[in-house]
Amino acid sequence: MRTAQQTIKLLLFFLPLFLYKLNAQVNLEFNRVVKEFYPYSDGDTQLIVPAGKVLKITSATVNTRLGPASTTYGYSYAKFFIDGHLLAQYYASSYTDFNYGNVLNNNPFPLWLGAGTYQVAINSFQTQGGGCSISGVEFNLTNE
Repeated sequence: MRTAQQTIKLLLFFLPLFLYKLNAQVNLEFNRVVKEFYPYSDGDTQLIVPAGKVLKITSATVNTRLGPASTTYGYSYAKFFIDGHLLAQYYASSYTDFNYGNVLNNNPFPLWLGAGTYQVAINSFQTQGGGCSISGVEFNLTNE
């Protein structure tokens, strides 16, 4: 069993750490508007948020220039992911839908990304050019 003196020593040991974390707040300062376009391709690409910055993604779109759904498969689609988060998707169920497919938004916005490298993936079928895009705001992290 712990004595009162041991408990006080433990509290005094962890108190400075707690107070340091409590005071370590960071402010956000506007840096720039971000608009990125990712074309449909066979490979994945990356989104890099520089050190000392944070990115607030406010919207994402899937370009609807998908090919007509083939008679064999009967559909076309595109799904847009950043680091495994599904941001937007498009689905056309028949040849007549290919210009009027359904844009299905999961509305995960705003999506905040800290400094780091994030995988951007587009999973698509029967696409004919185009791509996906994001819009957002990049902030500087300041200690002021």
